[in-house]
Amino acid sequence: MNEIQQLFNLKRNEDGTVAVSGRELHRGLKIKTPYPKWINRMIDYGFEENIDYITNRQKSPVANGGYKLTDDHIMTLDMAKEISMIQRSETVSYTHLTLPTSDLV
Repeated sequence: MNEIQQLFNLKRNEDGTVAVSGRELHRGLKIKTPYPKWINRMIDYGFEENIDYITNRQKSPVANGGYKLTDDHIMTLDMAKEISMIQRSETVSYTHLTLPTSDLV
């Protein structure tokens, strides 16, 4: 199994593209900045919604029994690679963001 597949839950879409969770990338790169602030900064590098990523809003439970809405950004593999290069992460280098054509969920 490829190293990147061990770090992130990757999905192959019907059109053959690979999708990566922004929150998983954020966690995997060990970014200290809160996710909402970090992803907005990354998007400002010129990524376009509905081309490079889509926003997925989810309900997350909270301790009082209610929930809060949280956003995840489902991004293309190319966007994840570029972000990894921008972050200069020692955990995941952009060279590890190469996938075999099989072994995807």
